[in-house]
Parts: sequence; structure tokens; C-alpha cells
Amino acid sequence: MADNTFEMEFSWPSDDVPLPGQFFSLRCADSTDPLLRRPFAFSGFNAHSARASFIYLRRGRSTTLLSQLGVGAQIDILGPLGKGFSPPAAGRMPLLAAGGIGFGPILFLYDHLMSQGFSPRLFYGARTASLVPRDRLPQGSIICSDDGSSGRAGTVLDAMVAEGIPESASLYACGPGPMLKALAAKAGQLALPCQVAIEQHMACGVGACMGCSVKVKDERKFARACVEGPVFNAEELIWD
Repeated sequence: MADNTFEMEFSWPSDDVPLPGQFFSLRCADSTDPLLRRPFAFSGFNAHSARASFIYLRRGRSTTLLSQLGVGAQIDILGPLGKGFSPPAAGRMPLLAAGGIGFGPILFLYDHLMSQGFSPRLFYGARTASLVPRDRLPQGSIICSDDGSSGRAGTVLDAMVAEGIPESASLYACGPGPMLKALAAKAGQLALPCQVAIEQHMACGVGACMGCSVKVKDERKFARACVEGPVFNAEELIWD
């Protein structure tokens, strides 16, 4: 799809249908190296063909092993896991923001909202042009790059502000922490609903180890990204 960026499609022999924002954990090899499963967000699901997909960045042993699998290979997955995105209220305009590898769940959400009769608009940001998955971006997407080598120079939030954020907007985002924090602040300033899918390191993926906990404002103080998330209302989170 782009430099070191891959998409894998696989059969989904289950009646438990994944939703945008949910993830699964994958065992990348039949050995103890790597030892732990790896979490990956769904980038799509086709109920008619019973096939799901995910997008990943090759940057370590686990993802290198994945990139070497051929057609017909078997993978060991556990899912769907976590809480996904909620649809916007009737009459609201979904604005979708994706940064880097956060593109996967946002692409899934875009396709899902289109099938539900919404007209979402997608903003995608990358560090540089070689990391932009152009062939998978929906038509009309706004591209941003940190170095200005592709699309607008600047951040996804810069592009949203330049394009204009309507009062009827509902914001959805997945990407690096600083991007999510900035979008959450803007949503709060404009009193707009905002849902974010956070990127956390996960060990178990089922809520047992507490390793993916994030700070929240209510009496819980902490919430597990793998169970109570990975999608949260932005106003729930404490943005350090």
C-alpha cells in the first residue's frame, strides 16, 4: 500500500461480526518468538464473502513474519475484541481523521457509514508522501503531510480547520496520541461529539493484565483500552 505498509485479507468463519474500531489479537508464529499475540484493528469486513482485513506497518519481527505469508497461509486469531465506534446521531456530518497506521479502523468506519446512508469525509495525515496509501483512500479524501510532500502541508486538524468544521459535525479519529489530543481539544472547544480509537500497547488483549490502561475522568481513574476501549468518547480521557 505504501512504504512498509501492507493490507492482509483473510476468511472470517464466525457469526460474530466485527465492527469498525474493534480489533483482534494474532499469533504470528508457532513458536515462543514472538511470545505474545499482537493486536491489529480491522480495516474492513465483507459479510457476503465472509472476509475481513487489516492494515499494518512492517517494523518488527512479528509484522515481518506477516509480510512473508503467502496466499492460503493459516493465521491464529482471537476476536473481535474491544468496543467499536458508535454511529453519529441523525443529521450529523461525520468527519473522519486518520493518522499513519490509524488509517485501518477509519477506513472501515468510512465504508460502514457509507453503507448506512451517511456522507462521511475523510482526512488522512502522514509524515511524508511515501507513506500515503493513495490507492486505498476514498475519493475526495483530504491528504496532509508533515513535510508538505503530499497534499496539504501540516496536520489533519489544520486541514479540518481550513476546510471548515460545521456545527453539525461528529468527529472520529485514530492515530498518534498528539493528533488525538489536538482533535479532542478542538471538539471540546466547539462542543462537538468526538470518538477516538487509541493506540495502546496490549499484552493479553482481554482485560486481564491491565497493561493497556489509560487515565479517565470518572471514578474508575483508569480504563482498559482492550475492553472499555479502544474507542472512547474524547471527553472521557485525561490527555497528559
